[in-house]
Amino acid sequence: MAGRLHDVETIDLMGPLLTQLMVLLSDTPSERPGLFRELNKEYFQRIEAMEFAFRHDDGQRTHHLRQADIVLLGVSRTFKTPLSIYLAFKGWLVGNVPVVLDLPVPGPVMELPEGKVFCLSTEPRYLSVLRQVRHEHLGGATGEYANIEFVRREIAYANGIFSKRPDWPVIQVTKKPIEEIASELLKRMRSSRDSSQRSDSAS
Repeated sequence: MAGRLHDVETIDLMGPLLTQLMVLLSDTPSERPGLFRELNKEYFQRIEAMEFAFRHDDGQRTHHLRQADIVLLGVSRTFKTPLSIYLAFKGWLVGNVPVVLDLPVPGPVMELPEGKVFCLSTEPRYLSVLRQVRHEHLGGATGEYANIEFVRREIAYANGIFSKRPDWPVIQVTKKPIEEIASELLKRMRSSRDSSQRSDSAS
């Protein structure tokens, strides 16, 4: 219409394409203003979440973890990093912190509010096998890292920390795919938030 109004020749480039897409997809355009902007916003939120996960991987910048939606805690090779990336791709701000034998959990993590920290645990023998692969890849330079007795002590130490914080859900990751672990974590998060909302309403 604007072209006709100003006597400017126009060429419809999108019309035929949209018509073919309508036939192919058996659907019609929503014709809702602002839809592209919403999609663009989701894209940039996802990029921000991915960058957050990389910046807060493996115990980095723990003093910024209050900004996180989810903080993962567990010994080495309990899928903290791949789970962080998977959840970040879904738009969650995720950080992860390793539990190391005989070292305390960083203070900023201990101070996080209820509902943010999720603990990852696994079966010692299975974890020892996973670590052995890394041990061999690094030419045997990891010391006791994959030794079954060391692994047992480290997991027992981690579980001892977890048991002192009943507000930190513990998720078993042994032989589970990342998608299943993430699904269980989000289910527990929703349950925790629902319980908190009910408590607030009751009070």
